Amino acid sequence: MNPLILFGTGATARMMRYQFEHIGRKVAAHVVDDAFMDRTSLDGLPVIPLRDLPKAFPPGHFDCFISIGPVQQNQLRTERLHLLGTMGYRIASYVSPHALVADNIRLSSHIKIGERSICQPFVTIGSNVFIGSGCIIGHGSDIADNCFIASGVITGGGVRIGENSFLGTGCIIRNDIRIGRNVTIGAGVTLLEDAPDDQIYINSTAIRIPRNSASGL
Repeated sequence: MNPLILFGTGATARMMRYQFEHIGRKVAAHVVDDAFMDRTSLDGLPVIPLRDLPKAFPPGHFDCFISIGPVQQNQLRTERLHLLGTMGYRIASYVSPHALVADNIRLSSHIKIGERSICQPFVTIGSNVFIGSGCIIGHGSDIADNCFIASGVITGGGVRIGENSFLGTGCIIRNDIRIGRNVTIGAGVTLLEDAPDDQIYINSTAIRIPRNSASGL
């Protein structure tokens, strides 16, 4: 198996290095866009500009993984995925050995499924989809390309999630809900109705209630 090059040097990249190495996958270096070369190493690994990548770590001998979060509604990760593919690099995926993934689900390329996540039977996951830790993806659900599912998300069965969507930490999606393209579901939101394209859903802020000392609460 080829060593890996991780695109990015942020928190996502550091976490992905830990996760890949934890399953015995060697990480050789980080790569960044030329304009963002602000260091030459990260945690003991070299950091190189994108212009030097083919010469320093040629395709065919190294695979790549794009370690970028949901920046620009996943657009930046999607663009870099396409670029590295056109350069001839094989794109890796990561499924935690501590995830429970049914054997009859359909997975595309460049997938990340975090620890303790559950993907129930008959799930379809498109290309370039990140699923965080502790998620439950209900049976028969369909996640389209270029989505980011943060930690602790729960979807009921039969949910459809459109391209380039983001589901925030701990949100809950009722069964058979249809989420359109470019939709953002904020942390902690419970979605009980279909979400059209290009919508943003946020949770209401917590309401502070003075403690009643007489009641003991």
